[in-house]
Amino acid sequence: MKEDNLAYDLKHMMATDITLVSDSSDLKAHTTENVQLLVSQIFQLPREQTDIGPIVRLDKLEFVVQLPRMMPLPKPKIKSRWEKFAEERGIEKKKRSRLVWDEASKDWVHRWGSNSAKNKAEKQEWLMEVPLNSNGDPFEKKRLAQQLVKAKQKLREARNKFESTGDQLPAGVNSSLVEGKKRKKETLDEVLKRAQVSSGSVGRFDRRIESEKVMDQGKKKKLLSSNIGEEKSQALKIMNSVLKGTSSASTGKVVPIGPRKAAPKGKAAMRKAKEANRKKVR
Repeated sequence: MKEDNLAYDLKHMMATDITLVSDSSDLKAHTTENVQLLVSQIFQLPREQTDIGPIVRLDKLEFVVQLPRMMPLPKPKIKSRWEKFAEERGIEKKKRSRLVWDEASKDWVHRWGSNSAKNKAEKQEWLMEVPLNSNGDPFEKKRLAQQLVKAKQKLREARNKFESTGDQLPAGVNSSLVEGKKRKKETLDEVLKRAQVSSGSVGRFDRRIESEKVMDQGKKKKLLSSNIGEEKSQALKIMNSVLKGTSSASTGKVVPIGPRKAAPKGKAAMRKAKEANRKKVR
């Protein structure tokens, strides 16, 4: 039997042998003896009786060798708005039952599906009270209001998924100018850019403070010049292109203007048209 000169790390089920092996043919026998010594050390540990038999708790042992991780530690998942709200209020997530009590039928019905209580209530609602000054179909208004609620809910879900990545939606999609909330520079710049052109004069006659930054609104293409002569020449150029049947938006093809000739009808007329075309080709 080989002498036990191994360094053990039983938490990792690892044994280290620094003995030199001169011949590679003895490597298999050397390894077999080391594994037997490792197994005997594990069998000497205190055991616990369970339903599946005796076990050895390796997680209670201490590390001897700190092995490095192959992959970095996962980043902590950012909580959504609902998770933060539920944690503050102590709300626990519970699984809802598939059946609910229906007062109309006095029986248990499905919560979802075609035979659910909700669908039955919608089918039974054939009469609706409306005020005298109301216009339009009340059932259609109710349906549109329900669609609006669903669209807002989808927008909130998309916003929560986007914010779970650690970023915020830009201004206009999600207002981040809330008291006590961290404001980003990009969001403030976008809000200032929109505010500077939100007046009736598009910001031309608005008063600005001395240190206010003038945001670049981008270049706008001018269709007509402020000069009367240039404006007249541009208008004449557009009119000539329309009268000639050409346009700058076309691909260079001439478009004829005027009534088109009607196509000949009947076999005799078609035959005459073919003969006339042949004569033109000759």
